Amino acid sequence: GITLSPELFPAKDLLDEVIKSGKAYVENSTIAFKTDIAKDLPLIYGDKGRLQQVILNLLNNAVKFTDSGSVTLIASLDGDKFIVRIKDTGMGLLPEEIHQVFGEFWQSEDIHGTGIGTGLGLAISKYLIEAHDGKIWLESEKNVGTTVSFTIPIARETDSNNKQVANSK
Repeated sequence: GITLSPELFPAKDLLDEVIKSGKAYVENSTIAFKTDIAKDLPLIYGDKGRLQQVILNLLNNAVKFTDSGSVTLIASLDGDKFIVRIKDTGMGLLPEEIHQVFGEFWQSEDIHGTGIGTGLGLAISKYLIEAHDGKIWLESEKNVGTTVSFTIPIARETDSNNKQVANSK
């Protein structure tokens, strides 16, 4: 299986790297990359590299399936959860396709013949988010676009007298 190396870190650090890559993804395309990042993001206890991998994978998918319009990275605090959404104005999915997208080798019929992607991305993303006690889901409308969202719990004790949370393996 995949091993996680969790640490305590600000959610903002996770996004800074990802935003740089997101801008690079759309550099030579007609798509706009937008961000809507809340100001007061929490601390997270998790594997920063793995979480970045998930967000980059979702951004990459969004860019791949969007011919025009935009891909937007949205991040905010939702109660005791950190929520990230990647919203695109791409081809979207049919309702019956939505529940299949997290299957291991699933690909949209639209792209079957094109050799795009292995279909593995979302299955791995789901595995990694669930390994962080999180949830991931997808909402989509054909020819309107898709939003993939995930939540992960924020670090439980953030005050200074609970430093051991960061060190417990």
